[in-house]
Amino acid sequence: MSASSAQKKNQARKRLLNFLGGLLLTLAVVLVVIWICSRDPEIMGWYAKYQTSLTNMETRIMSIDNVVMLISAILLFYLIKSVVPIIPISALCFLVGAVMPLYAAVSINILGLTIMLTVKFFWGRKLGGGSVHSVLQKNESILRFFEHDGNANPWILFVTRLVPIFPVNSVSQLYGAIGFDYPSFLIVSLGGFMPNLVSYTIVGRHMYDPLSSKFLIPLIIIIAITGVSILAVNVILTRLGEGKK
Repeated sequence: MSASSAQKKNQARKRLLNFLGGLLLTLAVVLVVIWICSRDPEIMGWYAKYQTSLTNMETRIMSIDNVVMLISAILLFYLIKSVVPIIPISALCFLVGAVMPLYAAVSINILGLTIMLTVKFFWGRKLGGGSVHSVLQKNESILRFFEHDGNANPWILFVTRLVPIFPVNSVSQLYGAIGFDYPSFLIVSLGGFMPNLVSYTIVGRHMYDPLSSKFLIPLIIIIAITGVSILAVNVILTRLGEGKK
């Protein structure tokens, strides 16, 4: 790739990430306004007409008889997701929160995520890191970013789990391929995922009351953190690109 085409690609990436980050922060502000306006007595009176229907829907969903089959289907979905990126983890955690009590939903999401991380980690250990590893080997600046004292950097692993914009399976496969210790990988990954996992699950649990603080506040926090994270990652990638020159 020529220097000019690489520069154009970097500029396009920079503009795209800035746009996405700004869009998410704008959405967070809009949701804050909606949350504030929803306290208005007239809006609360209008909303009460629909809340009964949402509550009835929640009661029907939460009264599903075959809980074992439901949990098995959820865990199978996580297993499939380790191979085929069907839907984002955020959506999956949200859906599990919508159909299960909160304590059970969080536990099931942790178990499902553990299955997904484990499968992709040992996939990388057995078959290599795929395209991500190849890109890192060609880019010394980014490779140094992922390394610490010549080994895989656990802090970067934590950040890639905490910031919800990095591809989960690709990172798991990469750390499996470069020989990172599995127990450490799992502990650091779950620790990084936990704030988002719990937040997504809480949002799903309260989807039947979408104007409540329990629904809107976690959603606002998630969207704002994601927006700021995208902008921060864009700055880091831009500086890494400049350091490579």
